[in-house]
Amino acid sequence: MPESNRELHITSRNFDEESALELLRTKSTVVAVHGRHDRDDPSTVYMGGKDAALIAEIAGRLQEAGFKTKNDNHPFPGIDDLNIVNRGLTGKGAQLEVPFSLRQRLANEPELLEKFCMAVRRAIETFSAPNGSIVS
Repeated sequence: MPESNRELHITSRNFDEESALELLRTKSTVVAVHGRHDRDDPSTVYMGGKDAALIAEIAGRLQEAGFKTKNDNHPFPGIDDLNIVNRGLTGKGAQLEVPFSLRQRLANEPELLEKFCMAVRRAIETFSAPNGSIVS
């Protein structure tokens, strides 16, 4: 990340934009999409957050769409109570850390971006079923 970008970066636990926090306080399902460095893994979406069921649903849908995910043993667990993703009504959410190389592909391959977005949307829709239960 260029040094100027690093200066502008706000960590998830330090995000305090009041209108965003006010909106989150009215939502039971919260998903945050972040970018990360490739490091030694340029294609895997690291899953984090405190909502294990939502994380599993999103990871499963992404895998069905052909994307790799990793739910633990990575540096972005997203479990801090102050993390923006865990500040909705339920106090838990799902965080997706998308590697730089995959973000570049998503930006340049519209069909791939559509697959990614639809997988996440379907997971959220399934998870947020009207009766509160997860349905497939």
